[in-house]
Amino acid sequence: MTPRSNRYRGTVLSQQNGKWYIVLTAPEGCAVCHRGFCRDYAGERIVEIPETEQHLSGGQQVWVEVSDQSGWRAIALFYGWPSLLLIAWLLLALTAGVHEGVAGVSALLVLIPYYVVLALTLKKKKDKIHLSVRPV
Repeated sequence: MTPRSNRYRGTVLSQQNGKWYIVLTAPEGCAVCHRGFCRDYAGERIVEIPETEQHLSGGQQVWVEVSDQSGWRAIALFYGWPSLLLIAWLLLALTAGVHEGVAGVSALLVLIPYYVVLALTLKKKKDKIHLSVRPV
């Protein structure tokens, strides 16, 4: 494991169209609390990773590593920028004299175009998040 990366254990499902499909199993807990409270999923998650020169086979146990920089980029895209957009819109609406309820609903609705644009450009953004695979 590189010094600036997070590592997840997974199992290779298959290789199709130049991509490895790997199922990640939920860890029992993170390094901080060892209780698993901070995990946003339970069970399994399948990730697609571009095929590398490594020879992997179905059922093989692997480590999937993601760099800290890629993790922070994903957090900013999915949580940071939308939060700032929501707060900025809410403050702008309130200072314009809009009723609080209308300002709150409009602040939530302004996130819809953000996530639509994010979904449309997700393929380009996925290329910036680097995952690497290493056999166990």
